[in-house]
Amino acid sequence: MRLKQISCLVTVIGFSLHAFSQKLEKELKGDKYYSEFAFDKAARLYAHCETLTLDGKRKQAEAYIKLSKYKDAEEVYSKIIQSPGIFNEDL
Repeated sequence: MRLKQISCLVTVIGFSLHAFSQKLEKELKGDKYYSEFAFDKAARLYAHCETLTLDGKRKQAEAYIKLSKYKDAEEVYSKIIQSPGIFNEDL
């Protein structure tokens, strides 16, 4: 019985990590485009991520600013200031 519970737990964790890695992959690809100054591609990838890290949100907002999409940048910054772990620079 105990072995069956452990097996189920490992399976659930495995599927969760796989789903998380896909989301992380898009953000990493967006980071690559951002570092190459391809802000349009980076912003598009960040927009398609279901969850972004705080750094990813910052880069998304900066990409929108570089593209003169100030309304979109404002929306992202409003999400950033509601997030835990923000810095004074985010305000």
